[in-house]
Amino acid sequence: MKTIKNLILIGLVLLTALIPTSAQTWGVVGLSSGSGGGGECTTDAVDSAPGLYETYDATMDIKSNARGQGFQVSTAGKISAIEIYVGYYLAGPEELTIRWGTGSDLTTYVAEATGSPSATGWYKFTFETKGDVVAETTYYFGLIGDGASGGDTRMSYDDVDGAYASGVQRSATSGWNMYVSDSSHDLAFRIYLCAD
Repeated sequence: MKTIKNLILIGLVLLTALIPTSAQTWGVVGLSSGSGGGGECTTDAVDSAPGLYETYDATMDIKSNARGQGFQVSTAGKISAIEIYVGYYLAGPEELTIRWGTGSDLTTYVAEATGSPSATGWYKFTFETKGDVVAETTYYFGLIGDGASGGDTRMSYDDVDGAYASGVQRSATSGWNMYVSDSSHDLAFRIYLCAD
């Protein structure tokens, strides 16, 4: 009888060792989706230059047509968030939508997030989709405000011609197509890359 119990116990131990321990092992797919890689990102960090530009001396409205910036990153990775400097805030809160992608027309984009800044200072938009990027390639982000509650949210920029060498400020006259470039302005921003 003792031998049978030992065999059952050994069998249970072996069976436990063979049971899959993750959704991926079980063959479950679609836990993270979206173009540009998706995936988990439990920690992130600000990219080094050229993935950030923190100089500012003026502000511009965030309107119902996109305003944004061309940018590059220092290393390959996944963008988890973009931070902008809100230089002026009045009333609101106004909901802002931010997108980033591979072209200045952000009608097509890699990731989108929303947020409602309620004070001046750095404001971080975290993306559900963590899109892949590589160094020495220009990407674009843009923001649109909904103007709700009479809010007036302004992002900060540097009014020095060509100060940020890895991209220029962009704007749209309607919607998300930021076809107008302005090399005399650069937005204050920080790109966050997944650190795990």
